[in-house]
Amino acid sequence: MPDDPTPNLERFVSYEHARREFRSLVPESFNIADAILSRHPDSVTRVALVEAKLGGLNTYTYGGLDYLSDKFANALDKRGVRFGDSVAVILPQSAAAIIAQLGVLKLGAVVIPLSLDLDAAALEFSLRDSAPRAAVVHHTLRDRLRMTGVAIEGVFAVNILTAEFQDVSPGFDFWRAVFEASAEFTTVETTAYAPAFIFYVATSEGLIRATQSHASLIYQLPAFEMGDGFQLGEPSTLWTPQDWASVDSTVCSVYPALWYGWRVAACEARPAIAGASSLIDRCEITDLFATVVEVEALRESNQRSIPESGFKLRNIVCASPVPADLHDWASQSFGASINAVYTNTLLGSVAASCKRWYETPRGSLGRAVPGYSIETVDQRGGFLPARSEGRLAIRREELGASVEQARSQPSSATNPSEGWVVTDDVGFKDEDGNFWPSRSD
Repeated sequence: MPDDPTPNLERFVSYEHARREFRSLVPESFNIADAILSRHPDSVTRVALVEAKLGGLNTYTYGGLDYLSDKFANALDKRGVRFGDSVAVILPQSAAAIIAQLGVLKLGAVVIPLSLDLDAAALEFSLRDSAPRAAVVHHTLRDRLRMTGVAIEGVFAVNILTAEFQDVSPGFDFWRAVFEASAEFTTVETTAYAPAFIFYVATSEGLIRATQSHASLIYQLPAFEMGDGFQLGEPSTLWTPQDWASVDSTVCSVYPALWYGWRVAACEARPAIAGASSLIDRCEITDLFATVVEVEALRESNQRSIPESGFKLRNIVCASPVPADLHDWASQSFGASINAVYTNTLLGSVAASCKRWYETPRGSLGRAVPGYSIETVDQRGGFLPARSEGRLAIRREELGASVEQARSQPSSATNPSEGWVVTDDVGFKDEDGNFWPSRSD
């Protein structure tokens, strides 16, 4: 694209320099799927997805994903899905999941990624609230989908592919629809702030709806670069144990990885993290995006040092504070570093550690990502001094449509026109600008 929005933060000599000078470059027209799949000159040979199966690994190039998602966009169009409609995607990590999401985005429709683990009430609420025109579901979920009573015009079921293309009733066979569709498709032009994803997030007050625009990918790139320690040019493969159904796992990790031309590993079976060592080794995973609980489980199951085959794992990103002993284990066992990020449901990753620029105290979430400001505020919204505990308030330097919903968050004394989002997260900021969350205990 003419104006490449890649941050390239390593060009700044210091964190302070980046804070002063960096601003995200958001073009007027921007579509996540088109931007990712058209930016790699070697897309025909560059591997984008490594899908772990019981019998081995399936690989898909960027060109392959482009071709297959064009076909699925046509399949959706044939079933009446149009620009602005929403499509629920309820699938495990798989080629089908990423092809479905990319096809929806190319059509200018909105992806509703939903976890396979949603209970019946949460699933029904999400579907009634979003009113999807179509859905792509794992074949084991067809009965659960019918039991919600929500009318969905087109249901694509992902089955194990067979030569006979067995019809699925009710609904369509996803792979049959893909292979029978035309590959001639032109991505629908979308503005950068057009909705791209609708996420449903569980809170103490129930599920809340969070919309992310196409521009949200651009806003996540700085934190992704920082969390990776600016090693973006090295051969990299990312995996997360989480479903591709949250802001963290999709907008903050999978899609940025594809932007930079990485491989993304997918495992439909979702192995218990205790058994993930084999997957990490098989797929040559270099970057792991996981919770602290998941990393601790990996440590408990893998007390030995680097196996003879040699793990390639070099970086672990956790969206929560990381205890010191976990840092030591990752370094001693794998030679890997652990970086923390702070992710907000509405704005994505807004704080991160970055060893290249500064030392992050263990247990903190790092500093505000360039392009964002974070402060702590009291109950009236007044700014608090360093070391004073309060709610975290976030402001993105470029205001746009994607933060409009954020302004419906709890009110504060700060001027809403200045774009501050007051979150429910509580913590404090130290004198160096590092953020420390409050302990839940």
